[in-house]
Amino acid sequence: MEVTSELIGREKIINKFDGYTGMLTGEINAAMETIAAYLVAYVKERKLSGQVLKRKTGALSRSIKGTVARQPGQIVAQITSRSRGNAPLPYAAFWEYGFSGEESVRAHVRKTASGGEANVRAFTRKVNQAARPFFAPTRDENQGYVRDMLQATINKANSK
Repeated sequence: MEVTSELIGREKIINKFDGYTGMLTGEINAAMETIAAYLVAYVKERKLSGQVLKRKTGALSRSIKGTVARQPGQIVAQITSRSRGNAPLPYAAFWEYGFSGEESVRAHVRKTASGGEANVRAFTRKVNQAARPFFAPTRDENQGYVRDMLQATINKANSK
């Protein structure tokens, strides 16, 4: 006994799947852009407006950026703190993870209570700052949103 099979329309099937993966990749990339923008707004509005950290200058809030990168086999959305020149804002990690150790303070001029100025010499101080995270809670609080958004994107692509 012998069983033989032949795939008829092989090229048509391959072309259909190639088109599907290309279309799905584009749809997921667009969804990830939307997710990144949502998470950036979430951090700024619900974490850095007095809930976790009080806004003093707005530098930390302005430094929060979202990017989406396509890599082989994956699309990655990343929310980071980047200042001018795309370098990490130094104190973002200080607040996110906390810090315990010595910190060097540069010489500077400060305002006095009476409105004058006072010169402050450089010095070293001990710091024991507990973490006051804003990125990790944002990720955790929005897992359902991200999952639902990606599922809706896949369902939309499958219905085409």
